[in-house]
Amino acid sequence: MSAGDWYRWWGGAIGAVGGRVTALRIPHPARLLEVERERVAKREAMFAVMWTVLLSGPFFASAMGGAVPVLAQVAQLSDRWFALALAMPSLAMLVQLPGALVVSRVKNRPKTVFVVGMMARLVWVPAAAVPLVLDPGPVATGVLMGFLVVAWLCFFMGALAWQSYMGDLVPARKRGKYFGLRLRLFSATNLVSSLALAMVLPVAGSPWAKWVIFAIFCVAAVAGAAELFAYRKAYDPPRRKPAMRWRDLLTPVLDRGFWPFLVLVFIVSASNGIVGPFLWRHFLQAQQMPPFKATLILQTSALLGMLLTAPVWGAWVDRFGSKATLVFAMLISQIPTMLWPVVSLELWWLGVGVMFAGVAAWTGVEVSLTNRLFRHGHEGGAGYFAVYSATFALAGFGSTVLGGEIAERWAGAAWISSVADWGRPWGLSFNVYLLLSFVCLALRFLAVVWLMRFIPRDKPTPTAVAVRTMADQMQAGAVGAMAWPWRKLRRDSPRRH
Repeated sequence: MSAGDWYRWWGGAIGAVGGRVTALRIPHPARLLEVERERVAKREAMFAVMWTVLLSGPFFASAMGGAVPVLAQVAQLSDRWFALALAMPSLAMLVQLPGALVVSRVKNRPKTVFVVGMMARLVWVPAAAVPLVLDPGPVATGVLMGFLVVAWLCFFMGALAWQSYMGDLVPARKRGKYFGLRLRLFSATNLVSSLALAMVLPVAGSPWAKWVIFAIFCVAAVAGAAELFAYRKAYDPPRRKPAMRWRDLLTPVLDRGFWPFLVLVFIVSASNGIVGPFLWRHFLQAQQMPPFKATLILQTSALLGMLLTAPVWGAWVDRFGSKATLVFAMLISQIPTMLWPVVSLELWWLGVGVMFAGVAAWTGVEVSLTNRLFRHGHEGGAGYFAVYSATFALAGFGSTVLGGEIAERWAGAAWISSVADWGRPWGLSFNVYLLLSFVCLALRFLAVVWLMRFIPRDKPTPTAVAVRTMADQMQAGAVGAMAWPWRKLRRDSPRRH
């Protein structure tokens, strides 16, 4: 008698109850072995993805921090091209709309993450070599911008595949704890890498600046590529949701109740995009501040402000709702913005506190917007997340390009020089870059007015629920990889559900 016959005989014997033989559903040993192999493969993949994130710090600190503005300085980009270079991530985020449809149909998501992510990281090496190989001019600028387009398009396509993959890999009951721990590891390595980057970033005019910035991006690309080997042959679990369709993107566009929120998102994103990139230009070029101090102000203190205050804002949203929290956060975020003229080369340490306070307040804006978004996305589907992301990206890109045009055209305006001369005896600095910060203030005030007038009060939604809902919606590629991680910070999310 074969093993299969023995299996069937014992199944029938055990199922004999009360003189009647019933079919007993005993899993086949081969199926049990398959389930165990899948469980082990999942655990191995989750473990690898968790700890290889420690290798990602140099890449993210360089590509999304102070190394890119210094590279733009070394390449001698004008204000217009500088703005376009730093707005490239926002433009590339638009790939999420068609990209979500593509990613929902790819067969091997870990391999897609590996291949596309490898391109996104390694392309920074030839990009950093452009100032070494080509003289400053239209050709060098065009080649550099081409490399940046490829880098960011590949980055966001890889981020979409990663979100879809992780949404199916990590069980729902473990997502809060898993992503919370991974975020803490990512934040720690990013913080350490930003401090190291601040110490090695060169002054743009130094003789070895081109070689140092090239070496920085070589190290960052190699470290980022090493992280991706965890996905090369990783287990790809079955999909939990059907492939996304074009009609999923039309639903939020036709929803009139969603439009006031989209207008608010557009204004908020524009207020951030029109000034954020140019603070680098203000400190590195106008103030002649060393890259070390500028990075401490604009990158390291910003990371600390986000990490230390995100749980507080999450609790605030739980208690008072997203609208009340958003109004409060928008209003207090304007106070640090008005203090930038006080920060100078001598009072650079004051900029650390100003940036910390500004990002701490702005974190409340992002927490509130995300909480509000989940209300629409939970009721209407994944298309709401994709349209939200596209709106945020369009506003950020357009406002940054507009800021570059303003800086290019008004840099030598007589009235700006007059205001700068008036403020100099008082220890205040003013230039076209700080002019953009006051445009930012006007946009944020407009956002508060729009919020009070057109956005209804909401019923508070627990942030822990929002975290889990967002993880469920990962496969749609709703939001960019740079936007969502802080939402998983709530330590108590696994305990509350």
